[in-house]
Amino acid sequence: MTDTSSFDCGVSADGLHARVRIDATLCAAALEDLIDSLMACRQAMAPRRQPVMFAGMRIRIGDGVHRQEGEDGTLIAVHHPGIGWVGTSSLPR
Repeated sequence: MTDTSSFDCGVSADGLHARVRIDATLCAAALEDLIDSLMACRQAMAPRRQPVMFAGMRIRIGDGVHRQEGEDGTLIAVHHPGIGWVGTSSLPR
């Protein structure tokens, strides 16, 4: 999707609704761009996503989990089958 005019995502002033318009045939790279745009649109909406997981919540993990410890702290990354590596890091103790 090199022409972004075929995609539009907007959030209402109150943050409760999104308007999404798309009419395109997408390759993998263009679909990833669309996913990034939709995630940014969702980030602007209310209510905010909770940064915690709840009991019974299903977690979908793709190709693996990576954990790396170093002087800078610990890095933990999970490979999501749709968006790739998603991770977090902590400071050293």
